[in-house]
Amino acid sequence: MKDRRELVSEWPEIAFQYYVLARAARHCDYWYPAASCAHFAVELMLKFLLVLEKPWPPVPPWPGRARPLTPAEVPHTHDLMELWSRFDAAWPGNHLAAHTNFVKELNRWDVGMRYAELFASGPTVFCRTIEDAEVVRAANPSGNQDVLVLDMERLDAFSHALLDFAGISRTLRGSKFMVKDCREFYEAANQHAIR
Repeated sequence: MKDRRELVSEWPEIAFQYYVLARAARHCDYWYPAASCAHFAVELMLKFLLVLEKPWPPVPPWPGRARPLTPAEVPHTHDLMELWSRFDAAWPGNHLAAHTNFVKELNRWDVGMRYAELFASGPTVFCRTIEDAEVVRAANPSGNQDVLVLDMERLDAFSHALLDFAGISRTLRGSKFMVKDCREFYEAANQHAIR
């Protein structure tokens, strides 16, 4: 097998493509592929931010930025909460803490749900918003149901916030980054779309 190297500069574009695929799959009510694509998009962007030395101009350098990881040092994990914790430590005072609950809910799709591993007894409930999931959980406090959320509004806001944080814009990456023929799935009902 030939040696390979990580082309880290492509990670944001790959993450963005998976994000758009998540939106398209969710539009078709394909919950599992939508969640899988959304999870990978967030995972890859968080990993990119762990290796990013500083945001791209015109965003100024980040005060207190911890030493960036090399691609070889990036944790081989799919656990978004672990990556989120590392991101928070690497970029102190990053102002993205408001997205923690979304990251936690999205992580539930991978921890025990990657292959539709349902509870042995009790229903699995799919919710479109975190607020809906909170209502379902409160209505059945015994916890014998599995409640999974794919909150597209929050995914849109978080994806945009990550791009902004890194200094990635349409102008910087060019129109290729903005999804070519899948633009309709990206912009549909997305107040956070970069236009």
